[in-house]
Amino acid sequence: MRWIFAVAVTFLPALGLAADLFVESQSKGRLYFSTESLLMRKDVRSIAVQSDPGYQGAPKRYLNAIPAAAFFSELAIPADATLKFVCLDNYSATINLKRILEGTPEGAQAYIAIETSEEAWGPVKKDSPSTAGPFYLIWENSQEVVIPEWPYQLAGFEVISTR
Repeated sequence: MRWIFAVAVTFLPALGLAADLFVESQSKGRLYFSTESLLMRKDVRSIAVQSDPGYQGAPKRYLNAIPAAAFFSELAIPADATLKFVCLDNYSATINLKRILEGTPEGAQAYIAIETSEEAWGPVKKDSPSTAGPFYLIWENSQEVVIPEWPYQLAGFEVISTR
């Protein structure tokens, strides 16, 4: 049964099937955002990344990305909260929401890139068909952003409140 889930998760984005991004918090429960609703936002833009760690440091352009600061600001999450990345490949790490809201002192800004059937990103590893999608936290002007802050195959975020 577990392998069926793994196969479905691996190939659904490549087949052009929509995915949902979730944000879960104790106060609001689990909120879902469909690919379609995210793509309809007025702040969707194209972002160029000079050195993408998910793609072995290669330059990459993402045609559909939303500013993570605007996305999280709309959810009224306390700025002192910590976000836990929940990824389809079981990767998990945390980041302070303030870093996403304000960017880095060097000027890096976080975006949530959205993979679509029209813009398939290609495999992240040569021996696997899996891409970085369906969602990927990317950084523009990212010279000082560490690799754990580039979670790919994002399913969602869990809000860990510090209050």
